[in-house]
Amino acid sequence: MKKFILLPAILSALPLLFMIAIFSQPKLVEQSYSKLITNDSQKRFENSWLGLAMFAEFAHHSKNYRIAANYYLELYKLTGNLDFLSRLISSYIASKDLKSALLFLDEHLDNQKSDDLLALKLALTFKYEILNRDPGVNLEFNFHTIIDEKKVVSYLQMLNFTPSEYLMAINIFRRERESISIEKPDEFLLYLMLAGNLWQEAQSQIKKFEGFGMLQSNSVDIIFREQLKKGSAATLLEWVVFLERKHGIKPQFLMMKTEIYRNQKKKNLVINTLRKAVKDFPNNNQLIFWRAVHLFNYNLLDEASKDLESLLAFDYRQSEVHFFLGAIAEASGQYADAIEHLMSITSSKSEMYFIAQKKIAQLMFASKQFGKALELLDSLQMDFPDKFVEIIQFEADLLIENDEFELAMTVLNDSLSKLDFNRDLVYTRALVADRLGEIELVENDLRKILSLFPNDADALNALGYSLTNFTSRYEEAYQLIRRAFELKSDSFYILDSMGWVYFKLGDLRRSIFYLEKAYELSQDDEITQHLVEVLNANGEFEKARLILEKS
Repeated sequence: MKKFILLPAILSALPLLFMIAIFSQPKLVEQSYSKLITNDSQKRFENSWLGLAMFAEFAHHSKNYRIAANYYLELYKLTGNLDFLSRLISSYIASKDLKSALLFLDEHLDNQKSDDLLALKLALTFKYEILNRDPGVNLEFNFHTIIDEKKVVSYLQMLNFTPSEYLMAINIFRRERESISIEKPDEFLLYLMLAGNLWQEAQSQIKKFEGFGMLQSNSVDIIFREQLKKGSAATLLEWVVFLERKHGIKPQFLMMKTEIYRNQKKKNLVINTLRKAVKDFPNNNQLIFWRAVHLFNYNLLDEASKDLESLLAFDYRQSEVHFFLGAIAEASGQYADAIEHLMSITSSKSEMYFIAQKKIAQLMFASKQFGKALELLDSLQMDFPDKFVEIIQFEADLLIENDEFELAMTVLNDSLSKLDFNRDLVYTRALVADRLGEIELVENDLRKILSLFPNDADALNALGYSLTNFTSRYEEAYQLIRRAFELKSDSFYILDSMGWVYFKLGDLRRSIFYLEKAYELSQDDEITQHLVEVLNANGEFEKARLILEKS
């Protein structure tokens, strides 16, 4: 059995990753920097951001971390991209030389006024003091420019702080508080406590706040979601109750409660809490939307639809409202209404617009409007040229699902002629070729994939299965499928292929063994047909009949 890849491959490779791949070749690493910049054109390339990225990765790979850091700093100045600061950090972490990192930052902070660099320096200073633990080391915490606490915390995370290191950072901050100008020092302490899983201390810290305004809404959300992920639902509920006692019933607290109940799989509590919340705050559109989403997720579509329709009168999250209304209409089989709602999402550069357009195309296919759907997808390619492969894969999947194999082949051939190589599109074309009986193209495409990815289990299995069905090269097919099985032994479609090739080889006992294992995992029509055919061939007619009755 062959596996169709129905999910699009959305792998947008960054130029840096490409450079890393290049410089992983030993022969390139052995070259000197001077050889790389021998002429004027190469020098001009060196001054471009891509050239700087290339040399930075080269230096990092060659363990010339100081040189790499210089290039990364230049890249940051040129692009403002924080990824380059992250790479700078990684260079110094790799060299285990945080002292040099601090000196390096000091050299550049005067002429490069940057909140990011200041936050980075503070994070590195914490790490340096913690790792050295040397009473003779007298670090100066002269951070009198206001620093964003969230940026510092993000760099602490990059530096892989452990819970014990977060605790030490808390103590250092308390000691040096007068010398460190953090924008929201109390929230900074709270973030450190939560990052170090010091929940009890965090609760005590929260209770020190005089008013809720000191703990901003986004901070509460961060705290809440971090603790919910850690399974602290009961403790969180206590916290929310505490906040309600202190500040009164607020929509935010009610939404937090519903999230806790949802996490605990208490459906009735979620719904009842939201119904009461909207009754108490009837003009709060956020609550109404929140209730609608949960009702939708619990398949209470009529009630969800009423909430969403009421929001159309207000200019509140219109794109999301139309998207959910479209989904409700689709669930009811009202494809025209669903398309109309999705067409109302008009911000052409947004991700939601992209998702909505794909959904419209899918609904058009479901309504047998193939021409309109294909025109829409062609237009989408023009709006989102960077998503070319994803759109083509999606288009091919829709055509395959609707048995339009010849048209799918045309689309894939045309697209692949514009690309050097794409594994997923080539694989999909091979499976379409199989459906069309074009075994030569099947074999050529799959062997091309295997020449680049010799351990691609899906390609090994697909080629083996095709050879089993279209040729008498059963032993060769078996060797391919066996290799796939060794790589992915729990795959029902590979188990099916093993069973089917053993049947062709005349080994009914082994064939039934693998087909029954495949059938246990999936009652797919193709697996069922294979198992019934082999059981009948083995004289097990009653067993075959019972399986057919279940299907």
